[in-house]
Amino acid sequence: MSKKKKTLTKGRIPYTSRALLQDAREAMGTDLIRGLIELITNSDDSYARQNRSGPIRVEVDHSRKGGPHEVIVRDRAGGMSFQEMRDRLLPIGGRSSGLEDGQPVRGNRGRGAKDLVAFGEVEFTSIKDGRISSVRLRQTGDFEFSRQDDTPTREERSDLGIKRGNGTVVTVFCEGVRRPRHERLRDDLTNDFQLRDIMADPQRTVTLVGRTKNNSRTAKLRYSRPVLEPLLNTHIEIEGYPEAGQVALTVGKLPERSDDPHRNPTRAAGVLIAGKRAIYDSTLFKFEGHPSAGWLHGRLSCPYIDQLTIDHDNAVESDQAPSDDNPLPIISRRRRGLLKDHPFWTALSKAVEDQLAPLIEKLEEEEKSGTEPKESPEMRRRLDHLGRAVARMLHQSLRELDDDPPAPGPLPDPLVIHPKQANIVVGSTKTLSVVCAAEGLREGDEITIELEPEGAFQIINPAPIRLGPHRSGRSDVLTAPVRLKCLKAESALFEASIGDRSGLALLEGIEEPPPPPPVDPPEDFRFENHSYTLGVNKQKTIEVRGPVALVEPTDRVVQVKSDNAGVTVLDGGTTVMSFNDQLGFYVGRVRIAGTRLGARATLYANLEQFSAQSTVKVVTRDTGIPNLKINFTHRPEPLWRSYFDPEEPTPESNQTLWVAVKHPSLLPLAKDDFSGEHSREFRTALAEVISEALAARLVKKEHGDQPIEVSTLYQRHAQQQTKILPPIQKVLISS
Repeated sequence: MSKKKKTLTKGRIPYTSRALLQDAREAMGTDLIRGLIELITNSDDSYARQNRSGPIRVEVDHSRKGGPHEVIVRDRAGGMSFQEMRDRLLPIGGRSSGLEDGQPVRGNRGRGAKDLVAFGEVEFTSIKDGRISSVRLRQTGDFEFSRQDDTPTREERSDLGIKRGNGTVVTVFCEGVRRPRHERLRDDLTNDFQLRDIMADPQRTVTLVGRTKNNSRTAKLRYSRPVLEPLLNTHIEIEGYPEAGQVALTVGKLPERSDDPHRNPTRAAGVLIAGKRAIYDSTLFKFEGHPSAGWLHGRLSCPYIDQLTIDHDNAVESDQAPSDDNPLPIISRRRRGLLKDHPFWTALSKAVEDQLAPLIEKLEEEEKSGTEPKESPEMRRRLDHLGRAVARMLHQSLRELDDDPPAPGPLPDPLVIHPKQANIVVGSTKTLSVVCAAEGLREGDEITIELEPEGAFQIINPAPIRLGPHRSGRSDVLTAPVRLKCLKAESALFEASIGDRSGLALLEGIEEPPPPPPVDPPEDFRFENHSYTLGVNKQKTIEVRGPVALVEPTDRVVQVKSDNAGVTVLDGGTTVMSFNDQLGFYVGRVRIAGTRLGARATLYANLEQFSAQSTVKVVTRDTGIPNLKINFTHRPEPLWRSYFDPEEPTPESNQTLWVAVKHPSLLPLAKDDFSGEHSREFRTALAEVISEALAARLVKKEHGDQPIEVSTLYQRHAQQQTKILPPIQKVLISS
């Protein structure tokens, strides 16, 4: 008689290593910025629990070595003992940050340290009260302590950067994770809405260090709060949540409109939703996408969000059913905003939207006012969306011309050089890309370059030249950019080889193009421009100019001052004017820096009894993709249907594509009162005008000052416009 198997009636659901890794990747994805936000806020919380100031140092390995790349965050805060590591780091979902006791900290989910395994293994090393402990967390869910309340040596303290006192060092051994460029990390960490209070805190110094094999770059991260025009300062009540009390809401108008979408965590527009210490969200609520809402920047201080989190956790921990008004955790598991399914979010949104609606209506009326007819809000939204899309498309196309080819399909040969023929002006440089099928190769392999004959062209890359990932992200292709300078107007063969693979390109050195037309000498002492724009935390060199007859009798020493601390004149503000042989007049140069977003300054230059003035406006940061705005101008334009202003974007300024709606080819479609803007005929013509301008820009970039056959010019223009036009038509013409 067979025995009956006993059935399992009680137990705990196993939490496997696979589930741990799935949860971690769901929270972090492959976004290293999220991981760094977690570590930086953890360090800041540690300082906050001690009510003291202190530094946070972030180090990122950008080298192209094989194996894991280290990302390190160091602080000199409270540190952790062996027991604290066991109690605070290892339990998943534990309540150990201090939020549960009412402390003003950001930690709330008890998962941050564990979620970092999405990027690779994570090692925590901490010194507290003269004892060192170290634990490594693995993606399998395992952990291993290598030190347990031991006495640290002097060398260990030196290596950790904790020469005395307490502190913690977290090292993430990243594998298969894209590391953003140093500049991108600097800008994103400085401006991410979750970190703004930390980056603006004078008691907290955050330093970013980017390391490569041969050098390192260091940047101090400091967020400058924008200068706002006050619009609203009030307290609101949240219907159905009397315990929330009076919630403070302040809103102001940005110095320039932000058209970035909600998914961009660094955008200037948005109402920051803050608890006791954490900033949980940045949103324009139901007005996301409304062009006039892009002017708004505000803050809603609601400590009750922290209390909702505590109350829900208390109910779960005591095995009670959550209340109807707090049925689920309100803070997003993915660390990007509050959960929109929570009833408090619904009530909060309604209360804030009632306050924002009249502000947006007023801003919309202001934008419509003026002597010339304005485009409709619907057209403005399309143009703003198109500007962002076109900027990305243009940026990508320009990068392809400068560096790696797009490599859309299989390579025709194991090694390809792009372009195969290049005309380079004497004295200028151009990049050729060596593209290889990845099979049998790996990142870091060295490419051999030979030039025949020698002396006509010079390789200006630092040696050796090594293969790296292709910008398209394709795993089956590796590439090496080679920067060449033309020394003589001669021809040469460019040969690239690795192993048994090789490829050839033809280089043609050509004489320097004719010089640009002369600049008219100034009639008086003046700045080069009447006004400048300057990126926040950026520098720019500007010129003062003067005619020979005015400057030569003086001592030629110019003093430049700013009337606003948000714009600083560097190097003491003194320059000596010198004669420029090519221009035919005197020029002096000074450097200025923008330190506060939205600052407007007047610059005063004095040369003995002569004076000059210019204005400076500090605008948003450079995102790496120059911002492109598409606007209509009603100025009569007999020749050009559109033009870029400025002709070439800079890191300190935006660029506008102006479309002349009174051009003879557009005016009959747009009409004098601009009532034709909704017609399919006008929008079709508008798409043609915009694509035509972009195609011309790309062809000019591709060929520069090099001679080009007329037939080739028209062919390349047609090819570029054929590629650009359909997506533009989709935005402007689709319903």
